[in-house]
Amino acid sequence: MKGWREEEEEERRQAERRTGKSRRPSPPDWILEVGIGQGSPPVCVHVGGCEMASARVRPLSRLQVLEALDRGIEPCTYCRPDSAVGHDG
Repeated sequence: MKGWREEEEEERRQAERRTGKSRRPSPPDWILEVGIGQGSPPVCVHVGGCEMASARVRPLSRLQVLEALDRGIEPCTYCRPDSAVGHDG
């Protein structure tokens, strides 16, 4: 059985988690996955929040996504940013 101090501490932790989630910035609309190592070439374009993207990503604007796709950077086959952004390339 928990004492009142443990219950109070648990309530505080839960409140902190809720506050942290509400203050977390929303993911960018589009992201560019880059390879391992400094100066590595781009790997793939994703829709922001795609579960298939690695942790090595950079935010992109819609225009940057279109430019990246035009340069031949592959779109993710899972989240299909090319379809979402209207790229017919």
